[in-house]
Amino acid sequence: SSWPEAEGSLAIVASMLPAPSAWTAELTEVDHVPCLDAPPPYTETLIIGAGMTGTALAYELSIQKQPCLVVDAREVCGGASGRNGGMLWPDADCCFEARTTERLWSFIQKHMAGEASAYWESNGGVVLIEPGGERPPKSGTTDPECDPVSTLGAATGFFECGYLDNRLCSFWPAKVVRALAQASQPLASYVAHCRVDRIEPAQATSANLQTHQRVHTSQGTITCSRVIVATNAWIPQLLPELRPHLRAVTNTVLCSASPVPAHLRWPISGVSCGSGASEVYINQRRDGRLLIGGLRVLSTSEGTADRGADD
Repeated sequence: SSWPEAEGSLAIVASMLPAPSAWTAELTEVDHVPCLDAPPPYTETLIIGAGMTGTALAYELSIQKQPCLVVDAREVCGGASGRNGGMLWPDADCCFEARTTERLWSFIQKHMAGEASAYWESNGGVVLIEPGGERPPKSGTTDPECDPVSTLGAATGFFECGYLDNRLCSFWPAKVVRALAQASQPLASYVAHCRVDRIEPAQATSANLQTHQRVHTSQGTITCSRVIVATNAWIPQLLPELRPHLRAVTNTVLCSASPVPAHLRWPISGVSCGSGASEVYINQRRDGRLLIGGLRVLSTSEGTADRGADD
């Protein structure tokens, strides 16, 4: 067949397969999270999704001595959390994001103390402004201006200016998610390769009027008092009543195969250009490799099935 036809076929196949994760590929036995062979028939609290959101919630519940069950269609950090850019860039005017960043760093220091510096870097970043572009909300009003040419080695004329933001942190999301899961045990139990197909509406039992929900999975039905959906791309399927209001998008992230030579590396952790769905970002990993992501504006069109590409 001609190249355009072959290219289209390859694109369809690629969109249906989960992309390999540069983060999870480097995990070791130390990062292993013990999982149950099968889910129990009943649990008080069921969390769907074992990514950053699900494991963080399980950890918070464990602090409050509340047990829970976490299920995932793949594995702990097997979806989008294991395939993101690894950048933590709190908004300059958002107290919630600032507190979340501080709490995450405190967790790493407490539970990953011996290796904290290997998983977290706070070298700041640069917000790049294209010619004629406006200063995005991510950049604080007091951030100092910098020259993209001298700071990053950018070609002359491509960017009007840049703003240095010391809030940007670069971290290893897969390591942190696995550590959150480990810290939540034994009160939190995990089941991998357990796909949730349907959530039945809550029904009150005749005995005590307590409401229970039945969650149908690839490994059987789970009855629970409360269900927390902590997954992104699967929300329209699991909560169809929200389907008119949500659309799953694909944020493509690429990782360079080889590290950038030491003499060409930036003095900062990452850069960002654009805002919202048009943003492009680059995270410079500790080993010198680059992670490039963004451009969600080029995702699947409205009404098109995402085919499970939550990567």
